[in-house]
Amino acid sequence: MIERDPMNLRYVPSLDKELVKFAIETNPLAILAVIEFKICHNALVKGSIVFIKKTFEGLKKKFENNFRTDYDIKKHEPVELAMPVLDRESKQMVSDTDRISSLVNTTNSAEKIYYITDIHLEHQIVNDPEDLEGMPLNKIRHRINDKIVEMLSSVPKNDHATLLIGGDVADSVILEKMFYEQLVSLYGNRGRIIAILGNHELWNSYPMRFESLSKKISSFIWDNFKLNSSYKYLRKIDKIISNYRQFIPSQVILLENELLIFYKDNDIDIMDEQTILNTSIKKLSEKFSEAAFLVLGGIGFSGLNPFYNAKMGLYRNTVSPKEDIKRSRRFQAIYEKVLKSAANLRVIVLTHNPMRDWSDDNYKENWIYVSGHTHQNTFLLQRNFAVFSDNQIGYLKKTWSLKSFMTDFHRFDPFKNYPDGIWKITRKQYVDFNRYQGIEMNGKGYPGDVYALSICLF
Repeated sequence: MIERDPMNLRYVPSLDKELVKFAIETNPLAILAVIEFKICHNALVKGSIVFIKKTFEGLKKKFENNFRTDYDIKKHEPVELAMPVLDRESKQMVSDTDRISSLVNTTNSAEKIYYITDIHLEHQIVNDPEDLEGMPLNKIRHRINDKIVEMLSSVPKNDHATLLIGGDVADSVILEKMFYEQLVSLYGNRGRIIAILGNHELWNSYPMRFESLSKKISSFIWDNFKLNSSYKYLRKIDKIISNYRQFIPSQVILLENELLIFYKDNDIDIMDEQTILNTSIKKLSEKFSEAAFLVLGGIGFSGLNPFYNAKMGLYRNTVSPKEDIKRSRRFQAIYEKVLKSAANLRVIVLTHNPMRDWSDDNYKENWIYVSGHTHQNTFLLQRNFAVFSDNQIGYLKKTWSLKSFMTDFHRFDPFKNYPDGIWKITRKQYVDFNRYQGIEMNGKGYPGDVYALSICLF
């Protein structure tokens, strides 16, 4: 593994001197993996607060007197807790074009679902997260609004669809509140907004000075969060989730170990964790009988991930390894209960962590899985299920856009109603047609025109 890519040092649980020496001799850049492991991992495990940027700036100053290079060390600033690269067999490449994927269902109705995850406002609206400290709230709000407008401009204005937000919007309640207030004002009349939290929401950090906050919000923070001078403090998970519920607009449906039922008459209902677990399978099946589709939502957690879990500092000081496992089991218990009572229904499983982090089961036939967290955009479209993890924004600044899927049972053919003949089609239509059929592709690689031959054989 190290010989193939020395940077894989970051995934080795226990490093020894000879292994590190071999990796660095193979590729000098491997030193970055050692630094990330030694400083970030050990410090986070012990519960310390590590300012990675400042750490690397300190190293840079020490090296500047001895080495002259055009390659700025700052450019090597590691992405916090980066996930391992998937192998070719488990990763599907995706293009940057928007697409609509189609899935199977037992009804003739279909719903369009938009989704986006891992927005990380602290990294997207400023060049450095520390730039938020002391920035006026109206300026922050304006930048958030611009990014939301950019995101919504990627889809038709007249589209009415449910929007899924897959966690890691921000590290703080304040920024999250601003984001959802602006999103509701711009998208609220176009469809329901369903959200979950991610591990970053549980960090509970506030990258801005409190004197710039309103008196009411500032008082709430000091009274309830009891933050120290570094604006970070250990709090209970349920308390953090409760604060997000309090501050996020009521028009946003925030799910944590909850099931959202979309009925065929467009009405909705929400079942919490205890209600799901305490209700018999028979009664749940009866309740779901009039449902168009279900959305099971929550963080999911990472108790089954052998490396990237609470021990690695994914949740800072909020979640212990023991509680990480406990929370994963709780979500899995809900999942299995819904599985037994809604096996033949259309179910969207919306979690921040991928399924492999909280369950060792196979993907359920006819179900749809939406997740993020890894910052590795992948998707899996099979004949009877789909996994969408391909719209993670991440830390690096980029253009926001929504992606979507349809919940129709039958494979969608965008050219089905075309009369017989030869039709010139767009690049996007070509890519979408292949994806609708479950065919992997990175996009059309050649510059020429594309034509479709339509002929009815029956």
